[in-house]
Amino acid sequence: IESNECSSMSAVPVCVDKHLKSDSAFIQLTEVGDGSTVSVSTTIDYSCGDDKEYHLVDGFCYKINVHEITWQEAKSQCERENAALFIPENFEALQLI
Repeated sequence: IESNECSSMSAVPVCVDKHLKSDSAFIQLTEVGDGSTVSVSTTIDYSCGDDKEYHLVDGFCYKINVHEITWQEAKSQCERENAALFIPENFEALQLI
């Protein structure tokens, strides 16, 4: 929920990017029984792409900006990076960061 009450306050913003990049796929084939049945196991690794400032946490990419800026500046900065400003919906989400 957006509010104008926070627009003039400064804080350290966190951007969240929900667009994970798949790095690689590992396919493991296992023959079962006489070889007529094959079991396939696939593993896909995800990352936050080339931007080393984003860190993968619980399925999302987060970037903590070290400089305090206003809420509106933070929102604009995250949008320029094709991300969204992280707004924790509960205490558990805040603890992840």
